[in-house]
Amino acid sequence: RGMHGLVVKVEHDGIVRVQFGFDPNANPSENLWNSQLKELEVVDNGGFVGAYHGTWPGKLQLGQAVHVKKSVDTPSTGWGSLERGETGYARAYDPERQLYVCDFPSVDGWKGRPSDLELDTRATLIRPGAQVRVREEVTPKYGWGSATRTSIGTVISCQYDGRCVVVDFPEDSTWKGTLADLESLEAFEPRDETEQLDSDNVLEALLRAAVLEALLDMDDEDPPSSWPGEIQKGTHVRCVGTSYGGGKITVGDVGVVKSRDTDGDYQVDFPKVDGWNARPRDLVIDAAAQSVRPGALVAMKDDVVNPIFGWGSFKRGMHGLVVKVEHDGIVRVQFGFDPNANPSENLWNSQLKELEVVDNGGFVGAYHGTWPGKLQLGQAVHVKKSVDTPSTGWGSLERGETGYARAYDPERQLYVCDFPSVDGWKGRPSDLELDTRATLIRPGAQVRVREEVTPKYGWGSATRTSIGTVISCQYDGRCVVVDFPEDSTWKGTLADLESLEAFEPRDETEQLDSDNVLEALLRAAVLEALLDMDDEDPPSSWPGEIQKGTHVRCVGTSYGGGKITVGDVGVVKSRDTDGDYQVDFPKVDGWNARPRDLVIDAAAQSVRPGALVAMKDDVVNPIFGWGSFKRGMHGLV
Repeated sequence: RGMHGLVVKVEHDGIVRVQFGFDPNANPSENLWNSQLKELEVVDNGGFVGAYHGTWPGKLQLGQAVHVKKSVDTPSTGWGSLERGETGYARAYDPERQLYVCDFPSVDGWKGRPSDLELDTRATLIRPGAQVRVREEVTPKYGWGSATRTSIGTVISCQYDGRCVVVDFPEDSTWKGTLADLESLEAFEPRDETEQLDSDNVLEALLRAAVLEALLDMDDEDPPSSWPGEIQKGTHVRCVGTSYGGGKITVGDVGVVKSRDTDGDYQVDFPKVDGWNARPRDLVIDAAAQSVRPGALVAMKDDVVNPIFGWGSFKRGMHGLVVKVEHDGIVRVQFGFDPNANPSENLWNSQLKELEVVDNGGFVGAYHGTWPGKLQLGQAVHVKKSVDTPSTGWGSLERGETGYARAYDPERQLYVCDFPSVDGWKGRPSDLELDTRATLIRPGAQVRVREEVTPKYGWGSATRTSIGTVISCQYDGRCVVVDFPEDSTWKGTLADLESLEAFEPRDETEQLDSDNVLEALLRAAVLEALLDMDDEDPPSSWPGEIQKGTHVRCVGTSYGGGKITVGDVGVVKSRDTDGDYQVDFPKVDGWNARPRDLVIDAAAQSVRPGALVAMKDDVVNPIFGWGSFKRGMHGLV
């Protein structure tokens, strides 16, 4: 206990292979110590610079990033296959010969003396969850891809030899480079007088500049945060604990994450109170609430008897369109009660924990609503192509625009619709038709740019074949925010996009099965753009936060536990058509779980290849035994 190790690999079932450097003559894959996700916790990265001293003599320690000193012409042991400028990891120390054993991109097990090597201060803080950018003086070994010199991303994993660091950049979610290509924002030197050493301020400034330059200022969304773990600014979370006291907040309340302090605690805004302080263990992502975003069609949950703001004109079973989610989780919903009101007037108020999203599929078949005719509240509509001039005139409306039906005036038999160029435009049933390719575009939907259009606000980093997940939709169709692999905050209009649930095949090679199309396109993009240097699968794009490879904790056993008990931690393997997850655990593979049975385990989620880990204090008997490992030791995954 107390030892630190370096995570080398996380198996599909959550078994973790850790390097402690016990044998300096072993290969990198030999003599790895085994553990499981729920037993380990990540050691603070900051420890690499100061607090972490390890057990080896001298300054260099297990799992630190090292390179040959620039002042050394020829190392005392010779270069061998090692190339100057490479950065790798110190894996073991041979006390008899006073040699460090290091793994570099070009050679495993290279040995050098303390006089040959030095700590790479810009690389040693590069761990899963760290914020990084490409070093100013280098050109990435495997190319830029969609990333740029100013891109800032989050490290997903680091290969044991520094040959492959996978980074989630806003422009490229699976960018790959070497350890020597990158620098951590926690350790960087200022590039010019405008940059300060406070990495949080630099990150905020660079992100803001990138967002403001690249995107239209059409909504009030903040740039996304890049904190360690799944919980980010704006995440909809449920309270499951009150470490600092509950006050007005009780277990089960749902709010919106506002900020994260230097201690790693979150500040959350709830309808009852703003800025409530919570430890990570006090919060879980609420999957149902997370889907309640602008543009979602929602209904009241069955178990809600007395809504916090009352029923008003709303009745159980009615569907409404989310116009806005406030900072504290209060939801503004449009029911179209008043056809003469403005879009922001007569909105019904609710809170996140009271609402659930209506299945998108309902827009095509099952959802008929209460209005006469085919068109219903919240559906995407446009003027029929066969109509030269609408019966009510064009007004400010432009041909080809797609918007949302907001209300119906039964006396005049007019639909009230909000379009990008005009709010409250009125048209008759003979003027309008359902836009079948746009009406399924809701938060969480998989979309791509329509083949026949050029996006109104430009391509950005996206391409014709890009497939992304909708984050939010503005009430008038003027701004749909999409998380594309190449651009995580891409913006376009409703008319620019089509849902994969409703698209027609573009050629004979495309099938109507959207899952197969999505899988094929993602695979093609990944294989063409990235080096085949590891065994990672392309990322999944399922609704919600839980994705393929997410490290999750069991909190329920809807289908029976079997060998799995509440508290076990495993790795998500797949998701079936019913929305259930299949999870691999050390005890059993393919365990079936409903979404409510799982939560993301923040501690386990950080245990990725390249992380420095130690045994949790509350683990007495590791599942695979202690072996040569002792409490307090650190290891490299």
